[in-house]
Amino acid sequence: MRSKIQEGKKGFSEAQGEVTVCIIKLCDYEKLCQKYNGKDLLDLLEKVYDGLDNFCEQFAVQKLESAGRTYIACGGLKVCESEVDPRLLGNHHSVRVSDFACSAVSFVNSITLKDGKRLKIQVGIHTGEAIVGILGDIKPQFSLIGQTLYKSVTVCRNAQPGKILISLQCYNTLKSKVNNFSLNEQVVEIDGTMHKMYTLHKRKNLKRLDKKERLLADPNQKEKAPVDMFHNPFSPLEEQKKAAERRNGGKYFAIAMGNI
Repeated sequence: MRSKIQEGKKGFSEAQGEVTVCIIKLCDYEKLCQKYNGKDLLDLLEKVYDGLDNFCEQFAVQKLESAGRTYIACGGLKVCESEVDPRLLGNHHSVRVSDFACSAVSFVNSITLKDGKRLKIQVGIHTGEAIVGILGDIKPQFSLIGQTLYKSVTVCRNAQPGKILISLQCYNTLKSKVNNFSLNEQVVEIDGTMHKMYTLHKRKNLKRLDKKERLLADPNQKEKAPVDMFHNPFSPLEEQKKAAERRNGGKYFAIAMGNI
């Protein structure tokens, strides 16, 4: 895509198939503009958006735009991911965008404002078909086109401060890939019609789950043979066991070693 812009191509568009779009909006932005002077507000926005840019790189998500209170990112763009290290693309784009959003909420919530309150963001995520293109003559810009972007904005608009709201389409895609995100169902009214959406929270720590829960959380995970974490063939106890086995014709009696 960058090469097409450099070549001066105009009106270019390309279907991307299914992607996952994340819209982030700063809460109470108007109040921030009133409380902060120009430089302080710019420093605050730079701190927030630099952090989000870092998370984009970490989770292989493409930043599309940051303007004022709004930050837009997307996962699954073929024209962008062809240039990404394949090792970062191990998870489906819906999973990577969800991880990105969870990290973004935690990071922004750690920022303290002048009045002592925590900075909050609203996050909306939607999965659907999209087209990318180059728009503009004087200043060509890479843009995402289609209903998926509009629906992502709508989902974000209905998110609570400090929360991540995902559409039903994103939920269905996410659940088919992993099963360790915490999700709470809620019904949202949009233009007189009720829509099912889900509040998304951080993933559960797989290390703290039992074997059955780990397999449910990641269906692709193979059950591994149990490992004796305390087995050390060079320990004094192991040497005593071997000596006892030799004395008893290859049989080792745990009672004799005092282990029962």
